Amino acid sequence: MDIHQLQATYQQEQDRILLRLNTRTQEEFRLWLTRRMVKNFYPHLVEVSKRMGGDAAHHVSHDGGLADDLAGFQQQESLATADFETPFSGETTALPAGSEPLLVTQMKISQLDDHNLHLALEEKMADGSTTRAFEVTLGLPIIHALLHLLDLVIKSADWGLTPVPGVPASEPSPGMDAFETAERPQYLN
Repeated sequence: MDIHQLQATYQQEQDRILLRLNTRTQEEFRLWLTRRMVKNFYPHLVEVSKRMGGDAAHHVSHDGGLADDLAGFQQQESLATADFETPFSGETTALPAGSEPLLVTQMKISQLDDHNLHLALEEKMADGSTTRAFEVTLGLPIIHALLHLLDLVIKSADWGLTPVPGVPASEPSPGMDAFETAERPQYLN
């Protein structure tokens, strides 16, 4: 599967993040991410992405900087080439996981090599009635874009999750809510 576009939006009425992935063959996969799921998997995804990118991320830089600095540089380089301006295409020919988003209850992250990560996402209901699954392999540039999108959406969700150390602070994107960057008014009682 060749991922073409990603979209992450916070759905306030559901108190969840809707993650949509489009492929180059116009298939779309929709996933619900709850606060609990994001809180548990996001730090692990960040750590695995830091270990990726070849031997450069495992060494100290020539000026004595840490490997985290090199991983941050790799992420910034990937984000500089990513296209965050093109609108997400809603035109799909197929919804292989179904029209209703898959509610991610379990996620398995495994590093395949220095440039690819395998994600296995499962929806298992408590009564065992519904079980759906979705697997995808993501390259390092897509992983960095996903982390960036999740970082922005987590901030807008106001879930009180603390930023993961070593992740470069994301600048607000033009599409973010204007209230997020505005100064808070002061009130006199």
